[in-house]
Amino acid sequence: MLDFSKVDKPNFWYSFFYGLIWPLHNLLYYRNFKVVGKENLPADDGYLIISNHQNSLNDALGILFACPKQTVCFIARGDIFKKEKIGKIMRFFRIMPAFRKRDDAGDVSLNHVIFKEAARIIKDGHAAVLFPEAMHQDNHYLGTFKKGFARVAFNTAEATNFEKKIWIVPMGNHYENFFHIMSRLQITIGEPFAIDDLYETYKEHPEKAMTLLCQRARACVEPLMLNIEDQDNYDNIDLILTMYRKEWLKNNGYKPYKFETHLKADRAIVAALNELRESNEGRYNTLMEDTAEYRRGLEKLGLRDWLFGRRFFLGFWLRVIAWIICTPLYLSSLIINLLPYEGTSLIHRKIKDKMFWGSINQVVLILFYPIWTLLLAGITWAVSGLWWAGLAMLVYVPLSLRIYYYTKIAAIKLYNRSRSFFYRISGNKLFQRTSHLRGGIINELDRIFLK
Repeated sequence: MLDFSKVDKPNFWYSFFYGLIWPLHNLLYYRNFKVVGKENLPADDGYLIISNHQNSLNDALGILFACPKQTVCFIARGDIFKKEKIGKIMRFFRIMPAFRKRDDAGDVSLNHVIFKEAARIIKDGHAAVLFPEAMHQDNHYLGTFKKGFARVAFNTAEATNFEKKIWIVPMGNHYENFFHIMSRLQITIGEPFAIDDLYETYKEHPEKAMTLLCQRARACVEPLMLNIEDQDNYDNIDLILTMYRKEWLKNNGYKPYKFETHLKADRAIVAALNELRESNEGRYNTLMEDTAEYRRGLEKLGLRDWLFGRRFFLGFWLRVIAWIICTPLYLSSLIINLLPYEGTSLIHRKIKDKMFWGSINQVVLILFYPIWTLLLAGITWAVSGLWWAGLAMLVYVPLSLRIYYYTKIAAIKLYNRSRSFFYRISGNKLFQRTSHLRGGIINELDRIFLK
């Protein structure tokens, strides 16, 4: 196994890549990267970070850039380290392996070496990150916590002869969209908690202490994220959140366009639905059945829920005019970004697990986009013979990614508004039924929340 004894040591090239990736992640890949609760990070002690796990590499990068002043090391699934060259790359980026029997990737007995290194990292005043679910979940859901992180925590306590408090910092990530570039991500940092009250239990009954810690840790992470427990109705609940989020925010005095309020709204809506399921299962099931039929109607029509919301007729024509005016910008941004932006879809086809798509997008952006930018700037300089034209292209290429995203979205929305308008004036029966269902669902939700 590779030597990880220096994984947390200062490294010039690591710092170089960190400085390169930071703006690509925070300012380009996400149109809004928000960190809530930075004041909860311990200032003087090392600590163990635990978080929900939904979006593979993107979760790790989100945590890394949420802790900019701390040396952060990660523990990831061991099968990634099967090839030594890849393992060395992972080690360079301060990632260590944890072996699982089901992966057939290495000797699970070697985990004690990794956990010992993680304990040393925390003892030396740095941060170690584990995802207690031990695998990413599909969508907004919190799985069962495994005991690996608990072993690291108690190993660290043993290394200090149980004389020092070991702090665990819970975090939660909340994605607007798991798969698309230019979406929004919020990392919420919860209040750290110590485990010294479990030291005596651990000395006598280690497994019991780790079980208790898993229960406590999960209870601390869950309030920091969106946890849709009714997996049988996940798609229906997810659609209800899309339908009613803005209404909930307006009714409760929040500004709907602020992403940091979305998690609050989503958690409140899910909590109310859970309460309804417990108190009136028949009413809950009826709501789910109507939502399922509404969802199937949207799929058959090829429309999105927002098309059935409030309409401003003049706004449609204003958008048409604005998009026509912006057509030159759209075409130039399309030419620049067609390969790096749309090319990832070719890779997606070979990846069965959709939850890896966002990671593929981010890797392409991080590895390819800087080279692509320099190449286009160089070509512009060489063709025009003007150094300032090359410099202008150097600035415009990253900006064009945002322009391409917004103009592409605007074009898609205009197209779908036109289709929706055609369905409405033609008296399409499925459209009418779908619109009627939506009205009934909104009325039912109003009765739940405005009672």
